[in-house]
Amino acid sequence: MHAGRGFDAGSKLPSPHKGTETAEAEEKGKGWVGRSPYVQEDAAPVTVAIIPGLKTYQPTMSSVPGFPLKPVASGSVPANPLYRWRTDYGTFALWNHADGKVTDQGSDFTVGDTTVYLEYLTAPPDMSIPVHVHLDLIDGIGGEVLASSDLSLGWSSPATLTVQ
Repeated sequence: MHAGRGFDAGSKLPSPHKGTETAEAEEKGKGWVGRSPYVQEDAAPVTVAIIPGLKTYQPTMSSVPGFPLKPVASGSVPANPLYRWRTDYGTFALWNHADGKVTDQGSDFTVGDTTVYLEYLTAPPDMSIPVHVHLDLIDGIGGEVLASSDLSLGWSSPATLTVQ
């Protein structure tokens, strides 16, 4: 909160005054929503996508520890995004390219903006059931889910996953 803009819990939020934030926004042609000088009305919607690093992955024929998946966010993404990854088959891992260390993360975990790797050993008994990966983009300060994305991977052989 800026000095001189204080208010008690029973009062309304102050209207923005001609200050640095408002003047700069008006110069750029941007307005404010409601009474908050911190939320821009022309903020682009936040979206997130899961971008596979490969079209097909087989553990025994690969130089990476799992099926690489990268989160790609666009719009008014906060400066501190977190990504919650979930899958219904296999587990996720993080890979440090510098030392080769792979750290298992389980089937539901939250991390910053980095590539994750979906690990598995073989297909389930029913290969007609795809692997589902779900991703939530979360505001790292407020904890609010801002956007979500899903990806399905199908089995083309007992050890090979393919983007559907």
